[in-house]
Amino acid sequence: MDRVAALDAFARVARLGSFTAAARELRVSTTAVSRRVADLENHLGVKLLERNTRRLSLTELGGSMLERCERILEDLAELEGLARRDQGQVRGTLRVTTGVDFGRDHLAPVIAGFQQTNPEVRIDLHLADHFVDLVGEGFDVAVRMGPLRDSALLARRLSASRLVAVASPAYLAAADAPQHPDELRGHACILDTNGAARWTFQSATGRSVFTPEPRFAVNSPGVTRDRLLAGEGISVAPHFAVAADLRAGRLVGVLPGYTMDEIPLHAVFPPGRRLSTRVRAFVDFLVDHFAGWDG
Repeated sequence: MDRVAALDAFARVARLGSFTAAARELRVSTTAVSRRVADLENHLGVKLLERNTRRLSLTELGGSMLERCERILEDLAELEGLARRDQGQVRGTLRVTTGVDFGRDHLAPVIAGFQQTNPEVRIDLHLADHFVDLVGEGFDVAVRMGPLRDSALLARRLSASRLVAVASPAYLAAADAPQHPDELRGHACILDTNGAARWTFQSATGRSVFTPEPRFAVNSPGVTRDRLLAGEGISVAPHFAVAADLRAGRLVGVLPGYTMDEIPLHAVFPPGRRLSTRVRAFVDFLVDHFAGWDG
């Protein structure tokens, strides 16, 4: 029995909750993964996983073993990384998650550049606009825009993007452009619920806070942008999400005499474990890339 392969198979099955998903990650057959886990259980003389036709769960001993098993695998990966460092080689699988629009337009191209430099790294990118449980779902790194919700996670700041109030020229041609945040009450507001429920504006005369009663609310920057381009109202968005539309004139800034807060961009990773060589290399690459980012 290849103990390392067996431990790796067990850890992936436990984390993903599926022999099929683990086989996909390992690029082997489901039968091979099942055999490796069975060999490990036979070798140890214990049951690590409860299997039935509807669900897969860890036994009490399996749960206790999982954390130690992952630590062993990380230590082995670290040793391999140290051995290859002089040759500039980083390898292994990285599971990364971020928002749908940011991932498609900004992170995916960065990942392509990282993999050109590190061809032995396989990246599994998961795009989701809802909050993702980094630890529970087994991700190595999350790239998150906005205030960090979970203080238990470790984070490294990458950059920031300023918020801007925007609308289409067609909408503003049909409705008088607001001159003060209070005048937004007379407008159709579109709210991206991923962001703040209140819009805060700063000018030379002070700070104004507006709480929109949205005509339309959605948890997607992309859908918010679509409604803006259709001329359906005013919204607040991160500058990176609408920069191309502003340059092309498809959207225009509203309340130009006011500024809004910046929202930070972080790389976030689970606590309680040493960062692998590939995670450190990836995060360092992100830091270098976003240092000059015009967000």
